[in-house]
Amino acid sequence: QVLTFLKGPNRWVIKCPQHMEQLPVLQKTFPDATYVITHRDPVGSIRSTLSMWLYAARILRTRIDPEEPKGYWIDRYKTLLSRCVHDHSCLPPEQTVDVYFHQWIKDPDAILGEIYRKAGIPLDADTLATLHKYHADNDPGVKGRVVFNLERDFDMTAEEIRQDFQFYFDRFPVEREVR
Repeated sequence: QVLTFLKGPNRWVIKCPQHMEQLPVLQKTFPDATYVITHRDPVGSIRSTLSMWLYAARILRTRIDPEEPKGYWIDRYKTLLSRCVHDHSCLPPEQTVDVYFHQWIKDPDAILGEIYRKAGIPLDADTLATLHKYHADNDPGVKGRVVFNLERDFDMTAEEIRQDFQFYFDRFPVEREVR
């Protein structure tokens, strides 16, 4: 409330994966919010997190143990996603949009339309053009791509990780990204 009063505007976007384990608190704190919950194959997220850890460790350390982060991050994602599965129903459906990565890649405009509609914000052609320009200017592949390889870098397969997340796939229609 203080930030809105001092700085405006009256809309915030708060994005943090840790929110997935705090849905009841968010709903209680921001009861009139529009909740946008993003979903993707946990293997893709874990692979990315582990790779970022490995790159950062190379800068900060003289010796790296790729085993060090594996257990922590897999357990961390398991906690986040199990709480999301358990608590998702506390969010009002008329205020909630579940965004699935595989659908976002295919048709972001439809998803943006739903988010804006549920938030009660008009989505006009100028706004959509601005969003398209931002997306084009910030495409993940523009400055190169990080090559992720679970087997080479962490001595594990996608299926070894995925087996711990069946509860999540059972609850949400998330497509498997990583083979």
